Amino acid sequence: RLRKIDVAILPINGRDYFRNQNDIIGNFVTINPSVNVSGNVTVEDCVELGTGMQIIQGKCIGEQSILGAGAVVVNDIQKKCVAVGSPAKAIKFLE
Repeated sequence: RLRKIDVAILPINGRDYFRNQNDIIGNFVTINPSVNVSGNVTVEDCVELGTGMQIIQGKCIGEQSILGAGAVVVNDIQKKCVAVGSPAKAIKFLE
């Protein structure tokens, strides 16, 4: 079940992450250090966000997806997708 984030700062892995009040994050999401989220972002259940990656405003990360370190998400990411690069592109779909 997705829920809206209404907290301005979330401490994760010993660091603070600034979150917009309109971001939506699912359950069992792993957020590695130095992730930058621009706002109005939806991250569905069971997603892993790689170190130093960025999500541009208004994008959606589909459930059970994995984003590589340093990825820059400029388009929505489909569910069960492994995506890397700048801009982030799918390199594999999980079963």
